[in-house]
Amino acid sequence: QDQPENLDPSVPSSVPGEIFETQRWPGQQTMPLEYGFPVADGTYEVRMYYQEQKTDVNAPEDRIFNVSVEDEVVLEEYSVVGDVGKDTGVMKDFTVEVNDGHLNISETWVDGDDYPIVYAIEVYEVTEEAQSAPEVIAGEDGTIDQSELGDGIFYYQTGNEVPNTGGQTIDQDMLGDLIFYYQTGNSVTPNSPPTAEITTPSDGDTFQDGDTITYAATGSDPDETLDDSNFEWDIGFVHNQHTHPHQTSVQGQSGSFVADIPSSHDAEDNLGYELILTVTDSEGATATDSVTVDYVPETSGFEDFDNDGVLNENDADDDGDGIPDVNDPFAVDPDNGLSTTAPVNLNLEANS
Repeated sequence: QDQPENLDPSVPSSVPGEIFETQRWPGQQTMPLEYGFPVADGTYEVRMYYQEQKTDVNAPEDRIFNVSVEDEVVLEEYSVVGDVGKDTGVMKDFTVEVNDGHLNISETWVDGDDYPIVYAIEVYEVTEEAQSAPEVIAGEDGTIDQSELGDGIFYYQTGNEVPNTGGQTIDQDMLGDLIFYYQTGNSVTPNSPPTAEITTPSDGDTFQDGDTITYAATGSDPDETLDDSNFEWDIGFVHNQHTHPHQTSVQGQSGSFVADIPSSHDAEDNLGYELILTVTDSEGATATDSVTVDYVPETSGFEDFDNDGVLNENDADDDGDGIPDVNDPFAVDPDNGLSTTAPVNLNLEANS
């Protein structure tokens, strides 16, 4: 046998033409052509490959047969010539359930002078992770070219099941999706959103005027590799419960800026910076994270003895020794009088 002059769109582009160079038929016209495959119970897709090259088979009635899979007729009174004509390779696929550990395929003669035939049989299990019809048509690169769009139109017009999908067909809405993917070049694979996490600073960290605040983040995307262009920062100056822009749309996975507290605000409460990170993938899906860092004014040891950012006048434990000032006879002495570096004035008088 020679390879067919034409291939019907039902034949996947990955199928080698050599499968059409040999055929099988039963020894007698009335004898069934049977195959059996030991398989685990489950859902399977069966592909049957045909062509008609015999010189004396030119009309549909010259070779007619039935095809059964798991004792169910899936092709009734089938004629290759009647389906796709002469010298054209075609694939017919069916989804079946196997419950006895054995997948059975049978062809039986119906009419005509020639026997049932088959060129190749392909059987594979359909798992819960079966691909969608657009994914199968698009192939490994995930995009739809002109030939693949033609495949989609064929499945839509014929109602044939798309291989590797567990029995999916192409309806009008799905055909519209394929046309959209073809026109835009977008991938048919469902897009997964990225992740975003600010690793430094931590929420609630403190700073003083003039400090350099360094920021950094991580992010990932299951569909692509992210770079600095996918990371964008918006940094706002926060005071009195509202925010002014400080830096906007800064790209990069990390960066820094110098804290600059305006003198008109340095006596206010609730001062700080809010850092908002947005990670955006190539298809526009986003993830965000944010932290706020708080301004602590510079103070002397007398004003903030334990340097905890809370002035003594507002600090319930000035020396940070864990004893509230109201109960601490040494409120600014963390070792409670055992030692001191504070100056001591002694007035000595001579004995009379």
